[in-house]
Amino acid sequence: MTRSMTWPTAGGSLLMGAALVLAGCPMDGHPPSHTPTTAPGDVSATEYQPRDYFYPASATQRNVLLLTSTVDLPGTMTDEVATASLTSEVTAYGANTAEVRSTNSFTLPGTGGSSPVASSSVSTASFRVEADGTVLVTMDEGIERYPRGVFTSAGAIIGGQGGGVIRMSLEGGPEAVQVPAGPFSALRFTIRTIDGDYRSWYARQVGSVRTDSTGTFSVVVGTPPATSSAVATVSTRVELVSRTP
Repeated sequence: MTRSMTWPTAGGSLLMGAALVLAGCPMDGHPPSHTPTTAPGDVSATEYQPRDYFYPASATQRNVLLLTSTVDLPGTMTDEVATASLTSEVTAYGANTAEVRSTNSFTLPGTGGSSPVASSSVSTASFRVEADGTVLVTMDEGIERYPRGVFTSAGAIIGGQGGGVIRMSLEGGPEAVQVPAGPFSALRFTIRTIDGDYRSWYARQVGSVRTDSTGTFSVVVGTPPATSSAVATVSTRVELVSRTP
């Protein structure tokens, strides 16, 4: 049985999407920008500020997340799992600016009986808070803007990597979320990118604690010349494993 998979490409897209997770850093050490004026549990655009969720907490912040992708292959093909460890650490810190260095170490499953492929990368993002509270995240791939509009059901356009468009919108919450780092009360967002949709949970003064996504790609099954195309499904979850404020 033969198959044609695009795992390296798929894996790269998943790790690119994880940059959104790593950008979700909190505001420990800063007072809340707004005092809630609504009833408990009422998600209101006036209750939240991007700087409370997307700006690094302190000069000692360190977040560790685990990315796990499970591939459901068609027929009798063996399902596969890819993992990545995502670590972000603040390397510079100021009143309205910060620099975060992210290290991604991931293992992709082999294809056609080959060994798994291990790789790693290091990237740096700089954060700046503008006067209106908008958070600018500058990375190698471009600049992302997080305006207050992300805290509405309509959402807001965020400048994406490589010229792509990302829309982030609030679905609901706060709601209870359990991850390896512990239980959190978090807001649930939908993030739409050129690579697909993500669902992400952000906790106040913690950042992103979980992100889920599901996608598909084509595989070739059968023995030449009797081959055909089939669809495989990949489910990905990124969870906060530990954090140091």
